[in-house]
Amino acid sequence: MNYKKWLAATAAAAVLTAGLLSGCGSDQQQATPSVKVDTFKVFTSDTPIQRQYTGTVEALQEVPVKAKVSGTVTEKYVSGGERVTVGQPLYRLDTRTYRSNLASAQADAAK
Repeated sequence: MNYKKWLAATAAAAVLTAGLLSGCGSDQQQATPSVKVDTFKVFTSDTPIQRQYTGTVEALQEVPVKAKVSGTVTEKYVSGGERVTVGQPLYRLDTRTYRSNLASAQADAAK
């Protein structure tokens, strides 16, 4: 183990000596001018990633709800996106118009 340490120290000394001697030379060599370099400090931080897209969202299964008759909605029994079953009432219409039309039709039939 001591031999390996001695060999590593000798190799490091040889490299250091070669580096020092290579710097020695004649006066005819000119030193390269220093160049100014802009630097910045690197830092870490949490950066939220936000992406915005334009477009429309459409449901895969969409069922239009249409009334078979016209009228004013007086009560609504379900809200948007809620599951419904067959025959379940969705809303209640104002019946006054239909009652007056029925009474008029019955009066015409009685004549």
